[in-house]
Amino acid sequence: MCVNNSYSGSVVQDENTYNFRAGNLHNNDKIAPDIIVIYIGINDFHYSNYNKNGIGNYDGKDVPPATPTNFSEAYGKMLYNIQTKYSEAKIYCCTLLPDHKYESDGINTNGDSLANYNNAIKTIATNMNVEIVDLYSYSGLTDDNIKDNTLDGLHPTTQGMQKIAECVKNAISKNQEISSEEF
Repeated sequence: MCVNNSYSGSVVQDENTYNFRAGNLHNNDKIAPDIIVIYIGINDFHYSNYNKNGIGNYDGKDVPPATPTNFSEAYGKMLYNIQTKYSEAKIYCCTLLPDHKYESDGINTNGDSLANYNNAIKTIATNMNVEIVDLYSYSGLTDDNIKDNTLDGLHPTTQGMQKIAECVKNAISKNQEISSEEF
């Protein structure tokens, strides 16, 4: 792995994320990544100070606004910046997993569902020609077993992370000339 640019509490709707962090996915030697896997948005879903404008309706068909005001615009801006900086990289956007940490029943304070956030991610990624890793549907982590595969209903255990990694590996293997031994 070249760079892990994640930290606890990350939100895509933070200017630092969609501008600065989106352009700093290379290592200290300035080697650009070949593959970029993006898994972000669950904190946007939960934090009312970020989701006050909801999901929005940006669909990735046009250049995103310079100053996003909602989740979809910020997600699009982040992808746009990554595509611009790392035009040779293959990009994969992951859908969000079920979350039982906050006992939200899949609905946030705006009344937006986790399914709506995942639909926004899929729509934006598709329209921006980015691959989708549908963790929600294919990782094996479900509403029924999420607590058994996470420390707290949200953050994966080793077993949960293995399921996520296998789903991502399968998606990349289908789209790259990479043997499974390289993973």
